[in-house]
Amino acid sequence: MNHEKAFLPPSPLFSIAVVSFDQERFIRDCLDSIFLQKYDNIELIICDDHSCDFEHQTIREYIEANKSENIKNVIIFRQQKNVGISLNCQKAFELSHGEYTKFQAADDMLSHENVLSNIASVFAHNQENVIFSRARACTNKGVLLQQIYPYDHNFSRASQMSAGELFVA
Repeated sequence: MNHEKAFLPPSPLFSIAVVSFDQERFIRDCLDSIFLQKYDNIELIICDDHSCDFEHQTIREYIEANKSENIKNVIIFRQQKNVGISLNCQKAFELSHGEYTKFQAADDMLSHENVLSNIASVFAHNQENVIFSRARACTNKGVLLQQIYPYDHNFSRASQMSAGELFVA
């Protein structure tokens, strides 16, 4: 009987791009929800849109002290001037190296430890290039509310649309 561990190839790199603007008070909760993820090959990108409350070194130290072993690469970038959400997301995407990429605002948290694994599974077993999900609102103190976005009628309508209908040039 062979007791050696079977060699498993690494999972594809999953980049999670945290985009922020003046959200310093929330970013630790956001990062903690990423550190709890069970997916085994994560790249963490933080792309800040020239916030007045963004402390690169403080965030780097927090990440190094708290990250789990599945965080394989960390990139922290601060825009030289405020460029807006679209260009900030574009820069985050340009910095990513993953086969999969998830964008997340710095004031958002992943709801459970298998979010990235579930997303990777959808991509691995389907031909979709883009997926979206719903979110549950919370207060500034982290208390979950009953509101879920997008609302039922918008989510149902969007889930039936083609990529061309969702992303009109």
